[in-house]
Amino acid sequence: MSIKSLRSFASSLISIIVLVTLVQQVSAITVTRGQSATINWNVQNAPNCVADTTYSNASEVNNWAGRSLPGSGSETFTRVTAVGTWSFTCNYNGYIGSDTLIVNDCSGGTTWNGSSCVIASCGNGATNPPACNSFPACGNGATNPPSCNIFPACGNGATNPPACNSFPACGNGATNPPSCNS
Repeated sequence: MSIKSLRSFASSLISIIVLVTLVQQVSAITVTRGQSATINWNVQNAPNCVADTTYSNASEVNNWAGRSLPGSGSETFTRVTAVGTWSFTCNYNGYIGSDTLIVNDCSGGTTWNGSSCVIASCGNGATNPPACNSFPACGNGATNPPSCNIFPACGNGATNPPACNSFPACGNGATNPPSCNS
């Protein structure tokens, strides 16, 4: 390998090392849509830095982009609503402190109503979101439409749960079908 090639290789290696130390990721924060979020940044040995972000709604993040900030710090945003993964950076002469904000959509049977996550409702009158199947209520007090059986089915083929005997009841008041002796 020639001296010129070695110098070129060494220069490339130094550039890679410098690039690795230029960006410092502080942390990543994950919140649900509508919640507050606190981001952190640290630009090593920087007295101040200029902020930038990929977040889509500037007013929700205190108009972060373009602001001059201290070289390290944290900032809380009262309410974030844009679902996605967002980058927040602060740059001082090419040295960058950054944080990542992940905003997840509503979950667990809730839906976004334009201002917050609320319990989902069914448009068809059903009361069981998110499935929203609209079987009518059972008239016999059972809570399992559409079958509406109060007792589990008989395993022996009988059709009279819960007794599940396969003989018809005695008409004479006896309790011992099929003989029905009193």
